[in-house]
Amino acid sequence: MKRLFWLVLILGFFIAFPAMGGDSHKGEFIIGPRLALGAVYGATFGFAGQVEYVLKDDVVDFGSDTPTWLGIGGSFAYSSYSEDFFFLGTGAQWKYTNIVFLGTGFFHANFFNDPKWDTYAMLSMGVNTGSVKYQGTGTSGSVSSPTVSGFTAGLGVGARYYFNEKAAVAAEVGIGISALRIGVDFRL
Repeated sequence: MKRLFWLVLILGFFIAFPAMGGDSHKGEFIIGPRLALGAVYGATFGFAGQVEYVLKDDVVDFGSDTPTWLGIGGSFAYSSYSEDFFFLGTGAQWKYTNIVFLGTGFFHANFFNDPKWDTYAMLSMGVNTGSVKYQGTGTSGSVSSPTVSGFTAGLGVGARYYFNEKAAVAAEVGIGISALRIGVDFRL
């Protein structure tokens, strides 16, 4: 999974490097991989992918040249971690896996008034289809391995910097998939 993430990241830089600048427009698709860091449903890091479709331009008039637009999209995220417990010669390990699907609304307001920048807020709702697996030694009886699925939501802000017409570096902070997400986005 890590190799695939880095391969997509590196290939994206080489494929989309010719021209500079560009502003979002109605009807565009923006897609990109993310590395999720901190508070990833208990894990330290995870992997995510995000897609957005720009629905409408000029949604709010801030009384200046600040362009605004709305988008909808979705995210997919994966994280996994384990905890080891040892006591009086017995041991156990709990392995947690989270697979998250989110629908997201985006509100963009380019306060930098620079077509290379894209700043936005996002609100997400979805489901975490998580699971827990137990492996133990020296225990008597059985321990169930429950599924920990349920509703989840997220809220955050982000920024993209387009180093050419089709590709941007992206960073997002907030709650939901993780505290910090970094990645590369591509306009299709």
